[in-house]
Amino acid sequence: MNFHLAILPPKATHQGSSMIMKRKDGSSFVGRPGNSPGAKAKKSLVQLLMAHAPEKPLEGPLRVSILVVWPWRKSEPKYRKALRAAPHFVKPDLDNYAKLLLDALADAAFFATGDQQVSHLNLSKAWADQPGIHFTIEPDETE
Repeated sequence: MNFHLAILPPKATHQGSSMIMKRKDGSSFVGRPGNSPGAKAKKSLVQLLMAHAPEKPLEGPLRVSILVVWPWRKSEPKYRKALRAAPHFVKPDLDNYAKLLLDALADAAFFATGDQQVSHLNLSKAWADQPGIHFTIEPDETE
């Protein structure tokens, strides 16, 4: 299964939305408010992913490849733009972004038992002319 979301990828992640909150009894805990940038980003991604969700959730171990592409920065030199794509080496952190994307896929009913089904993950981020998020999800048949 291959598909592409032609969007400007969100910069907010699950990790970036955490903050120290207080319970009714006054004790503190680390949590995320429901209206945080990370929660909003996840909600909008889930809505976009629903259009590409399989009729029946995928079962068994899965290989997931995701390429996240942001548009070139205005300050990017022309010689780098001539390469057509370049590695994205600023925030958001790739490991934090993985959680956001896999949780969004799970909430959009791609996985039968959740994102724990992902046995192989290939995640990359880049700058290029055409922003968006490219997904490839297939059974992991390696033994």
